[in-house]
Amino acid sequence: MIPTALPWINVAGLRMDQQRGRPVLLEFSDLTRPSSLRTTAYLRHWHERYRGGEDGLRVITVFAPWLPFTAEQAVATELVEAAQIDHPVLLDLELRLWQIYENRGWPCRYLFGRDLKLCDFHPGEGGY
Repeated sequence: MIPTALPWINVAGLRMDQQRGRPVLLEFSDLTRPSSLRTTAYLRHWHERYRGGEDGLRVITVFAPWLPFTAEQAVATELVEAAQIDHPVLLDLELRLWQIYENRGWPCRYLFGRDLKLCDFHPGEGGY
């Protein structure tokens, strides 16, 4: 589930129901936190390696700000550009999706299967 009113970077917008048939990796991240920045290289690699075709892995970073000054779209966009992220990024600037998923920290990774059922969850770093 992704609220439709949230802004996106690197893509016009995505809906989870339209991703059926492909695995989806959703990672909540704050690009000012070292723990989130360290996972960015892995996400970039997985996006490049497994995105092929309509049934390839869809990597989505959900930017969920920890610091108040990063809750502005212009700042978030600069952070995404500085991190050289070219896969889809959802800006969850008011932590709406963060609260739906009941996250407790950054980063937090959810892997959904082709049927969009959750098949893996990993809080924090590691488990690559």
